[in-house]
Amino acid sequence: MHLYRLLIITCGITWLITPQISRSQTTPETDINAIQKEAQQLITYMNRAQQAYYIESDRFTNDIKVLAVNPTGTVANSYQFRVFLHPQRNAVMQAAIPVNNGYKSYIGLVRTHNFIVQNQKETTTLATLCESNETKAQLPTWASYKIPTNDTPGCPPGFRVSMGGNQTISAIEKKSPPEQASSKMLAIANEQGKFYGKNNRFKKDWQDIPSETDAYLYRSFIHPGGKITMAAAITKDPSFKSYISLVHKLKSQGKKANLVVVHCVSKENQAILPKWSDIQFSEEKAVTCPSGFEMFLKK
Repeated sequence: MHLYRLLIITCGITWLITPQISRSQTTPETDINAIQKEAQQLITYMNRAQQAYYIESDRFTNDIKVLAVNPTGTVANSYQFRVFLHPQRNAVMQAAIPVNNGYKSYIGLVRTHNFIVQNQKETTTLATLCESNETKAQLPTWASYKIPTNDTPGCPPGFRVSMGGNQTISAIEKKSPPEQASSKMLAIANEQGKFYGKNNRFKKDWQDIPSETDAYLYRSFIHPGGKITMAAAITKDPSFKSYISLVHKLKSQGKKANLVVVHCVSKENQAILPKWSDIQFSEEKAVTCPSGFEMFLKK
């Protein structure tokens, strides 16, 4: 299981998009779906490019050229692509607006999200892909979109979340490789706790975090019994340590899930991954770091 990290219109005006031409009645439905899918993919790429830009620059961009997305061919003739910064600069909207009747509109929303890990603030960017409910040109205003205050994806009125359109890339990528590894373990443990509280189970897939970097392999495991999960950053560099985070379910206290989180670092600079048989845990007692690891305290 894998773990992982044109034209600009000024915000504040009312955006009114009028279709310029009508779709031919002879256009095959399969062609329409293919064009819409390509528009979706381009907005997803633009979302990811915004997240990568934020990692490097601590801000979003409204320059579509910086996003290195160049629509060509049929999709370029069928859609206009635009970028809009939120007035507070904490969010950005990418839009694919159809110029033909009969096509859906797509927007990508990327926003910052802060969370606390061991009394220290970490910043993540969250991205959502939204699809219009109707087949027509639509472009929401910032005034009509209430930015979520938590990690739940949200779309403005007239749109719905498109499956597969959410990505999370943490701004911790600017740190050194060991700091990135430890911070990712802390962040994933934090997300696991929130996910379990909402779904009464641990999250299995972390497709938005790469499984490998130049310095680390990232892996995620859930115990067959489902009561403990482990995220691991396994070093590929002999001068770095390995990190794991364990999130473990204890006996519930009332209706609220009772979870314990333990962060561990290898005692030596080495690539090490414990087996489940090396990890001692039960519903009565908090899990401890396995052999070869010790408690990691973030400074």
